[in-house]
Amino acid sequence: MAHPFLQLDRPGTVRAIAHRGGGGAVENTLVAFERAVDRGYRHLETDVHVTADGVLVVSHDPTLARVAGDPRPIATLTRAELASVRVDGREPVPTFDELVTAFPDARLTVDLKVDGAVGPMLHTLERRPELLGRVCIGAFTGARVRTLRRRFGPALMTAATPGEIVRLLAAVRLRRRPPRLTAGVVAVPERYPEGGRSVAVADAALLAAADDVGLPVHVWTVNDPSRMAALVAAGAAGIVTDELDLLRGTLETLGRW
Repeated sequence: MAHPFLQLDRPGTVRAIAHRGGGGAVENTLVAFERAVDRGYRHLETDVHVTADGVLVVSHDPTLARVAGDPRPIATLTRAELASVRVDGREPVPTFDELVTAFPDARLTVDLKVDGAVGPMLHTLERRPELLGRVCIGAFTGARVRTLRRRFGPALMTAATPGEIVRLLAAVRLRRRPPRLTAGVVAVPERYPEGGRSVAVADAALLAAADDVGLPVHVWTVNDPSRMAALVAAGAAGIVTDELDLLRGTLETLGRW
């Protein structure tokens, strides 16, 4: 049986995943995620940092300079100090607990942005084991993901680590049998910078290789409807987007919403 995170509401649909709630000026706020849920999105993508007093908070950047004009590092602020900051001058920075509580039916793809977030995430999942069926944890540093895998095993959905993705891509390029991975999903960009070039990552060969070992592929961050349609045709199981209406409309047209 598929992990609860991967179970589909309707057979044959593609997971539509709202990137930071759908981007925009109030990205990674409860208002942004509510907008996505109101548009029918059941999968939300987000990022977490940790405050000086160990609270997981929802933010992509290590500071809130870009979204709130506040250059102080999140890691140097307590949760109480962060509570007065407003994204786009109007929306508070939510904690991870607030996010999962506000949208109890949503599944969340979560990027652990810093090493310091690992311990608080581990404690959150221990304290709220019902979240094990609702979250998929990934990170650009494999050690962060491996720590959580050691604690929770297959009960926790995790995305492929950078090392696992390299192994999968190497097998594709060398035309070898894809390796078995501990991950439950492969999350990759359409293209990735490599040696001064932009190299295609989410192509038909990778999608086929991942399918051979039973791994769904989620592609980020796709905002062009022609590329959305092409990725669906190639076998992508999920698409991460800022353009909520475009992705929904594309999937509806294809009969995959």
